[in-house]
Amino acid sequence: MTQTGASAGASDASRLFDLLTGQPEWIHRRVDRTDLESDGETTRRISFDLTVSDDLAIRRSGGVVTPLTLMTKVPLRRLDTVGPDGRPLPVFGRQDNGELVAAMLIEAFERLLVGGVTAVVREAIGAAVMANDPDRMDLAVARVRAAVEAAPTSDPDQVAAVLALTSDLVSSFLFAVLLPLDYVDRRVVIKVAVTEEVTGRFSDWALSQEGRSMDLVLSLADAAASAHFEFRAPVGLRVASVTLLDEHDEPLPVPGPHIDGGSTAHLTGLHELAPANGSGVRARVQLEPVADGIVRQTCFATVFVAVLLLVGAARAEVVRAALEANRGGAVAAAALAVPALFLSVQARTPEHAWVARALFLPRLLNITTALLLYAVAIVLVTVPADARALTAILWGSFVAQALIAAVATRLLRVVSAAPPTVQHTT
Repeated sequence: MTQTGASAGASDASRLFDLLTGQPEWIHRRVDRTDLESDGETTRRISFDLTVSDDLAIRRSGGVVTPLTLMTKVPLRRLDTVGPDGRPLPVFGRQDNGELVAAMLIEAFERLLVGGVTAVVREAIGAAVMANDPDRMDLAVARVRAAVEAAPTSDPDQVAAVLALTSDLVSSFLFAVLLPLDYVDRRVVIKVAVTEEVTGRFSDWALSQEGRSMDLVLSLADAAASAHFEFRAPVGLRVASVTLLDEHDEPLPVPGPHIDGGSTAHLTGLHELAPANGSGVRARVQLEPVADGIVRQTCFATVFVAVLLLVGAARAEVVRAALEANRGGAVAAAALAVPALFLSVQARTPEHAWVARALFLPRLLNITTALLLYAVAIVLVTVPADARALTAILWGSFVAQALIAAVATRLLRVVSAAPPTVQHTT
């Protein structure tokens, strides 16, 4: 997108346009870390190394409006902004923000539309920028697009670029802070931390790869000259893969090097995708359990139960004699109920679907083993201790549990086989 080249006499709208479309010139480096919480929230910690030049300074209330990133329009929790002096920075207000963004878009279209911006375009832009209802944002953008495309233009490509910027600024909130005037023309670091609620786009089947993945929108439309993205998994899980997707769900190549990690994935060079893809790029993060957590416990527990049932089947006569002496097998039933209770606790459902999907298979194996043990315990209590029937029950239970243990062992081997990777298409 062609920049306006704001001068000392440029309007605030022109300065904002240059800040948004020429960020690699003034944001030197950006580090964006996303911590995926087990309760379905994400905590983003972003640091910006930047310089706001005097000719781009938008002065308001004793400070300079500094647009940092795009954020969701849902209410934000635990928002914290820290300036270069370690003190909190005020956030530019929603009303003032919307008015400045609307003025910027109107001025941009004013230069591109033959005859200037009509009242219809002006009204559509104002309503779209202030829209908060997600269901109406697409409709608001469509109205702006229809109004703009109905007017003749001197440069269709530039109009399309400004419309793309409009879509970004309607669907997301332009997050800006007021930087003290003392820091104009000085290189500074600003840090932002915010907690958001993110819902994954899960498939219906939890055992599929998509069923253990979630999509996170990357704010590449406001990328910097150098950008670094990190994704941290919840406790007990790890990042199995990260795949970049465009707005049409097509995979994108990772332009820069990546760093593999168990609990954290690192991506660099993503700012190179910004001009062509804007903020439509998503990172599909696939999670899986760590081997040292519930997977290892499940493996050991299911194998132990299989050995227990094998011993019982091999010594069926001893078991039958013990049942007859105990008059109903209450002791044997209790002995089986203890590990069954432990496995039932292991199979409890966590708070959020992210963790539930990633731990679905080990929890399923635990609950299956627990149900098998409960069933055997009930049989020992209620069924007469016929030697042939008891032997068949114990051997059948062992075979079923051996299959469960084999799946659990295979799961442990798969999870432990290789370190996770960051997938990319070349």
